[in-house]
This record gives sequence, C-alpha cells and structure tokens, in this order.
Amino acid sequence: MAERRADRVGVWEATRPTDVDVEALASLMIAAWGRQPTADEVSKKAQRLRAELQEIDPAGRAVLVAGDPTAPAGFCKTWRDEADPKTWWFVALVVDPNRRRQRIGMALARKVESYARDHGGEVLRSETHADNPVSILFHEAIGFINDGEMTAPDGDKIIAFHRRLR
Repeated sequence: MAERRADRVGVWEATRPTDVDVEALASLMIAAWGRQPTADEVSKKAQRLRAELQEIDPAGRAVLVAGDPTAPAGFCKTWRDEADPKTWWFVALVVDPNRRRQRIGMALARKVESYARDHGGEVLRSETHADNPVSILFHEAIGFINDGEMTAPDGDKIIAFHRRLR
C-alpha cells in the first residue's frame, strides 16, 4: 500500500462531544498501549474525553482529530500553558495501531504547530515516557529538542521536549 502524504491526511478540530465518536477515541487511547480495551475502560475514558470536549476553549485548548469523525485514525490534544501564554503543549498523540506509518502522527503534529502559532504560540512543549523509544524518535524527527529525562510528579521517568514556532 502506498504511503499517504501528511498533507493528504484530513485533520480537523473537534469542538464538542458530538463532533466525533468519543468511544472510538477512547478505544484508540487504550489500544495505543498494546492492549485490547474492555467496555468498562472505554466507557470511563470516553466519559473523561466527553467532559474535556465540553470545556473546550478554542483560544486555549483543542482536540485535533485525523480521519473520519466516525472512524478516527488518530488524535491529539494541545493547550496553552497557564503560566506562559506563548507556550503551548502537544499532548496525548494517539494513532490507530493499524494506521501507523501513514504519516498521521506527522499530520497531527503539523496541525498542532499551526494551531499554536495561530493562537500566539512561540514555543511548543511535549513530554513522553522515557521507556517509549518510538515516541522519543518521533519527537526528534519532527524537530523537537530533547531537554533530557525528568521525574514526573507521579514518579514516572519522562523525556521533556521543546520546539520554537517563530
């Protein structure tokens, strides 16, 4: 199968829970960790996502979805840093395991960059688990600078990244 180019992957902003199949997004989040999601896990995760979408403020927070609203191929979240309005965060990048290597993650990352820039962002920050080499390589491949390993408040080892937007 031919690889899809990043600019051909449709990425759009979900602004309310009815814009997208929230259960499908919840399933993707769980499947991304290599597990088959249970109905209870999907229900709980979907409830949290629905609540997030109800509180979306486009000037400071967005959920970006790749693919069809009823069968999303991936999604991510971005939000403005509360302490520094020129800093935005790129978080929770999830791509359907069956759709990887089709530049969906790249398309989502580029949309986050343009979204943050359009809303006054000058720096984009991100973090990933230190034991996730695929994510670390992805961040570096799209231009993030590795700021090194840190310990998160929950005790997890993470790698912090930043990227200038302007």
